[in-house]
Order: sequence, then C-alpha cells, then structure tokens
Amino acid sequence: MTCLTILLDPGRLKRGVGPNRALGPPLRSGQRYTLAIAPDMIDMYGCPLRGGFCKSFCVSDAVRAPIARERWKIRVPAQGTLEPLDLKFQRPLDWAQLWRGITVVSGRGEPISGQIDIDLGETR
Repeated sequence: MTCLTILLDPGRLKRGVGPNRALGPPLRSGQRYTLAIAPDMIDMYGCPLRGGFCKSFCVSDAVRAPIARERWKIRVPAQGTLEPLDLKFQRPLDWAQLWRGITVVSGRGEPISGQIDIDLGETR
C-alpha cells in the first residue's frame, strides 16, 4: 500500500481554459515541491498511519506528445514457453494506467490471464 493518488483541478491542467489562464498550472516546471502527509492522517480503512511522510520532488516540463505505441519494443515469448511478454516504452508511463490500460489477448481476441509486473521506472 505505497501508492498515493493526488488529484489536481483539471481546469488548472488544461491549457487555455479559465482556471489555467487565471491562475496558471498547479505545478510549475523547474520548481521544487514537498508533499507532506501528517502522521494523524487516516488510511482508506479508517486506520491511522504509522507515521508522517515527506517527499520532495522537482517538476519537469510537461510531456504533451501522444503515446507512440509504434515505438514500443515488444518481445514476444516463444510459443509453448512460460517466458513473459515484455513491453518496453520510450518514456515512463503512469503506473495506474498501465494496470488498467493494457490487456493481452489471443489471436482470436480472447483475454489471456497472467501476472503484470511494472518496473520501478515505469518504462517496462
């Protein structure tokens, strides 16, 4: 349970709309921020956290280019083996979106069950 989702106002993220034009983006490129979680915060089950947490990070330029699936490196395992299917992306992709957005199907379009592992860099 180490995943945290932070929701930002979509109006601040979308370029050219009211809140973005009036206030600017919620995070600015080149700026350093610290996410601080108080020790008295409760988790999704109503239980208190074991302690507080702080994580500092620097914001990079926004990536506005669409995901280029044609640039993915795909290693297909040999038929009849237990080797994994391996996908490598040209840039990190969102961990949660990878879990929900990628499905492996057979040649007949039927979903193939299996285990998904995402590397720490979210590029594989």
